[in-house]
Amino acid sequence: RSLSSRDLDKQKVMIVNGQEIGWVTDGGQWDGNAYLLFSPVGHDYLFVTETNRVQNAGQTHSSRMVSFNGRQKWVYSEVDRPRFTRDGRHWGFLATKDRLGDAPVLVVDGQETPLNLAADERLASHAPLPNLRLGRDARHTFYLTSRKRGQSMWAWWKGERGKSYTRIQNPTLSQDGTRMAYTAINNEVRQLVVDGDEKPWGQPT
Repeated sequence: RSLSSRDLDKQKVMIVNGQEIGWVTDGGQWDGNAYLLFSPVGHDYLFVTETNRVQNAGQTHSSRMVSFNGRQKWVYSEVDRPRFTRDGRHWGFLATKDRLGDAPVLVVDGQETPLNLAADERLASHAPLPNLRLGRDARHTFYLTSRKRGQSMWAWWKGERGKSYTRIQNPTLSQDGTRMAYTAINNEVRQLVVDGDEKPWGQPT
């Protein structure tokens, strides 16, 4: 696998294995946040870049475009970093359909599922790492959300929302997706949460 980019008639293109891929079209822009992700196994790849940049009332707005193997494309207002499963057979990402962080969706293998978050809830930022974690079969998903105004956070596992905490750190998912864990903090008191059950900090699980 190899990749590079070059300027072609003032428009950037991506080169994968010696072939030019016309990523940025229809008024799209190449910005510093564009990136390409290869599957750990096989030849699949995902590419995310900016597109549809427009000026409105003195402000610049744009969307993010996700492309799979240079063919299928999805456009959203915001896109979290995508992720492949460890065997490379599945992939997914979290996204929102408007600039306010509303209308969040989960996209797995190209299939979009709306997320039923509360009105004051939004997808949490876990930059520079992806928020989404996928089990091997991609049916078990794990991601974090937060209150739009305030400090509450929640962990979503298998489509169910967990208990509210002030902060959630170090989220992890087993390879098969059947177990999860994270550090939960309330009033500066730490707890280890394993499969939804709270464990005293520093005690065997």
